Amino acid sequence: MSGGKVVDYNTWSKEDLIDKIRKLEIHVTQLRNVINNKSNKPTSFETDHLDHPRKRLKLEGGDDDDTRLENQPCSSHKKDKAKVHRKFDFSTVAMRHVALKILYLGWDYQGLAAQEDTDETIEAHLFKALTMTKLIEERTKSNYHRCGRTDKGVSAFSQVISIDLRSKTVDGQETMDYCKILNRTLPKEIKVTAWSPVQPDFSARFNCSRRTYKYFFPKGNLNIEKMLRGARYLVGEHDFINFCKLDKDLRSTVRKIFSVSINKSCHSANGIDNMYDIYHLEINGASFVWHQIRCIVGILLLVGQELEEPEVVQKLLDHCQKPQYAMAIDYPLVLYDVDYPADSEVKWTYTPENMTCLLSQMQNLWVEFAIKSEMILNIVKDIENLTGTRKPSMTESLIMGTKRKNYVKILDRPVCGNYERLK
Repeated sequence: MSGGKVVDYNTWSKEDLIDKIRKLEIHVTQLRNVINNKSNKPTSFETDHLDHPRKRLKLEGGDDDDTRLENQPCSSHKKDKAKVHRKFDFSTVAMRHVALKILYLGWDYQGLAAQEDTDETIEAHLFKALTMTKLIEERTKSNYHRCGRTDKGVSAFSQVISIDLRSKTVDGQETMDYCKILNRTLPKEIKVTAWSPVQPDFSARFNCSRRTYKYFFPKGNLNIEKMLRGARYLVGEHDFINFCKLDKDLRSTVRKIFSVSINKSCHSANGIDNMYDIYHLEINGASFVWHQIRCIVGILLLVGQELEEPEVVQKLLDHCQKPQYAMAIDYPLVLYDVDYPADSEVKWTYTPENMTCLLSQMQNLWVEFAIKSEMILNIVKDIENLTGTRKPSMTESLIMGTKRKNYVKILDRPVCGNYERLK
């Protein structure tokens, strides 16, 4: 039941029903975790012995200095305990409106937007860092906007937010190193790469003129040329209702795509056998509807597998109702870049110290994943050599849902009953 209305699941496709069940299972797991966390919270009796900071340090393995302090007379303990932590007074500090550029690897997070039943979102960690560092008092007073909302598992190399932050200037120059301050507190998968002063009315979302997404995938047995032919039909202004999931608040599914390309990654595997080469689809547009990129990739992968002709993309753009099909999975998708017009006056500040530290952290992550990837590839090669068999259709795992035993052409499938073109 949603909004007092009974949902007619008979009109849903098999893929949509599976997706709904998966989401409900995740939701149940998250609620169980919330309940368990509350039931496992220690009582005041259990934590009384940790009230004093010196006792806490000793119990956690403090050094000799901490042990000596622990053995000081009780009077000093009482004096320390009498100290009251003063609340930070935001009325005494200056605030300024800034834009922050944020990088995050979203594979292990539940999406960008904060949620009531989990703290494992990008925004939850971001606002925790912002409040801990006293850069903001609270979210509701921060004049916050985000450029684009990314879903569970999706990453971003250039997500942008606009927000009011605490400021301290000397001779007109900002002395607060926002990137350094926040990155000390943020998890290693979430980092602030740059900041810019902006006008008070600047919005990271509404002032953005272009967004670029990339979707990474292996070559496998895909016909890249056919995929590119199909992708070119996307360029221009079209109604993408057959390439999205509808949002109840959506007013229009018409969007404009400026460019589309498919390229081999410059860090792809070398050698004669290119089955394991990594490619990426790059789409640049003004804005996008919910799941638009993943729906597009889902269709283009079918074209690449030569189950559909490139012209199916054009036909879907003109088709009156959405056929039932599965979209691509989440983790290969990244919000790669965003652009703002010159009159927005966004001038990014990258500090050498922050970028050097970030480079080192990302290189360490790359080393870990590159070695693991090469180890798995060696196993795959050994199995291929032992059995004399190969499975070039590895890209099937990139499409959600179960594979059909007998393939049915997209335009011959039943339609989604709840999809009608918005007026």
